[in-house]
Amino acid sequence: KAIEDIVGMFGSLYKKKNNIEINIETTTPESNFTTIGFPNDFKQVILNLINNSRDAIVSRVESSGKKFTGDINIELSHSYNKIYVTIRDNGGGIPEAVIDKIYEPYVSTKSEEKGTGLGLYMSKTIIETNMGGSLTVKNVDDGAEFLIRLDGIGDGNRIS
Repeated sequence: KAIEDIVGMFGSLYKKKNNIEINIETTTPESNFTTIGFPNDFKQVILNLINNSRDAIVSRVESSGKKFTGDINIELSHSYNKIYVTIRDNGGGIPEAVIDKIYEPYVSTKSEEKGTGLGLYMSKTIIETNMGGSLTVKNVDDGAEFLIRLDGIGDGNRIS
């Protein structure tokens, strides 16, 4: 529900303004997942990750001079009482020189006027400290992939 709320608020804006599609896919039969945490904090993490994806896609379009449809794919799955949220984009990936440092405060791949380097630091803190999960990143094919792992509980109706 938290992810659907964020995509519902920003999905059409991204499509209209930046030609970016946001897709949500559930890879397990149940489409409802529950975990312990603060819904608004979790929404802030999701918003930060998709905003970073959007910025990377826009930057890639600007630097290449080629128009293409940007893709942000959010995949939800669970296994053995773990919830997995994967956010993958086609924004070109994170430079290898900084990928191991992107969760440190004030480290940014953006210019100073476009980024402070605090978003991923705060996102990692929320997921790991406040929700007891993990947030990792790797480069894939044509972009970056962030993976959030959380403990699941029961058979509830939403990530909360």
